[in-house]
Amino acid sequence: MILEILPKFQQPIVVLSSFRTGGTALCDYISQTFEYHNFDEVLHDAVPHRTASFVEYLNYHTHVKYVVKIIPSQINDNNQELANKILAESYIIKLTRKNIYEQILSLYTAETTAQWHYKNTDQIQQYEIPVNIELLKYSMDFIKTNNQLLENFECTPNLKFAYEDIGVLKSKYIPYHRPANWQDVITALDNINKDHA
Repeated sequence: MILEILPKFQQPIVVLSSFRTGGTALCDYISQTFEYHNFDEVLHDAVPHRTASFVEYLNYHTHVKYVVKIIPSQINDNNQELANKILAESYIIKLTRKNIYEQILSLYTAETTAQWHYKNTDQIQQYEIPVNIELLKYSMDFIKTNNQLLENFECTPNLKFAYEDIGVLKSKYIPYHRPANWQDVITALDNINKDHA
């Protein structure tokens, strides 16, 4: 399905998104399909070497074929100029997620397991995760805040679609495997939402 949506790119590509929306898999797919260099979350403070290698790449390549993922909350005073340059030169895909519950629970699962991505080479096993109310609240607030930052971000994308519209991607990354006690976590999140209502 995604091949029917995407044009033939002639410029750098930005996947503009919030967290847990499938952006990493989309970057990987674009990289493989269009033979673009994938720098993924190039503005992430936790991986400064990625930003450094990206800047070096820009310095030594005049015809740039790269894809990056930009999350608005990762833009700060130190990388604002770089972010502006990337956005000004790129074809921008805004990626969102319709099912906010799944987005929150995806973050919560990653936080509790310390496994942020599943790959198609991983051996999938049954597992359970703790039901931590405070961490669930944090995950909910974090996702809602970042989704709002994305919604308010001043940028006109060339293309917009949701995670649910992507379909199956030819990517090494696959959707996360739900824990065996998934329903317990959903019930806890339901109760948190009722308390916030």
